[in-house]
Amino acid sequence: MGNAAARLRVFDAWVLPTLSYGCEVWGTDVFCQFNPRKDNDTLLFDACDGSKAERLHRSFLCACAGVRHNTPTTILMTEMRRKPLALTWMKRILGFWNTIMARDEVDLVRRAMLADLALAKSSTAGKLWARGFLRMLELAGHEPPAVFSAPAARFVPINTAAVLQGAADKWERTLWRRALGCGRDTRSERKPVREYANGYKGFPSISYEQWFMPSADQAKKGTWWGDVLMHHKDVQALCCFRMGVCGLEIDTGRQQMIRDRNRRVCRWCNSGGRGDEAHFALECPKMADLRYALLPECVRPPTVLSDDQIKLCMNAGFTHGDAWLAWAQLLKAGFKARKQDLHDQGQ
Repeated sequence: MGNAAARLRVFDAWVLPTLSYGCEVWGTDVFCQFNPRKDNDTLLFDACDGSKAERLHRSFLCACAGVRHNTPTTILMTEMRRKPLALTWMKRILGFWNTIMARDEVDLVRRAMLADLALAKSSTAGKLWARGFLRMLELAGHEPPAVFSAPAARFVPINTAAVLQGAADKWERTLWRRALGCGRDTRSERKPVREYANGYKGFPSISYEQWFMPSADQAKKGTWWGDVLMHHKDVQALCCFRMGVCGLEIDTGRQQMIRDRNRRVCRWCNSGGRGDEAHFALECPKMADLRYALLPECVRPPTVLSDDQIKLCMNAGFTHGDAWLAWAQLLKAGFKARKQDLHDQGQ
């Protein structure tokens, strides 16, 4: 099975239920942490990111995309359109709370849960389910429920969608802050990718954000490559390229500790250009014939490239779904020709 969307559906249907079994009971322990030196956004991120289940989830995503396991989490989760498993557990915990609280006021489970909630609010002793539940709501930025004895008919359920959206926004904001050193939406220094010569934290994530990351409208309505590409080799070629782990000089130079990115020049064409994704796919003269033969008109680059024009070419598939297959064919052919030529040159 090479289609990424189908693989993810299989994971959600077969693996996720096993990883989430009984999370309504034990899931609150995931969020039951406190560190006065960390803000709630960071603690929520740690809760979402630190479990063994989440590491398994990301390992599966890497295998599904055919990329290295050290691929930045910002890029991997965004490109694969995924959220951490802890948010799924949060949804089930909130559903469990709403279901129990909607029961009749004489229901024993409901009364026990309210008593546990009252004890959690009045005492710090003991390991209580309700304490983890309250901590989860606090990390998500939601007000704790009131301890009440009103009839079940007057119970107002927690808005699960609003809590999950708030938690997801906090997680994403912290994810990008860790990758870039500041929030994606608050980064004041926004210059062209190729002006980042050296020493800037999170350069792979900067490149992805300005060249590959889809807009909110594209992510919501556009055609995702995971629904189009049916063969794993196509998926791997496209994902390695878009996630910046395809073995170009901009990638290998990082592993070789070449700090000046302008010295990571393309070895294939020897034009002196930086060996990054935009050069390989849109500028390299060695790729000119392949570009003309395989890329449709909507993807072919203009003479002078800006970050916005590069992004328009890279994300043309969101508007024209067939462009994803054209990109995959171009990248497979290009990587194969590059590897053969470098081998013949003894590099």
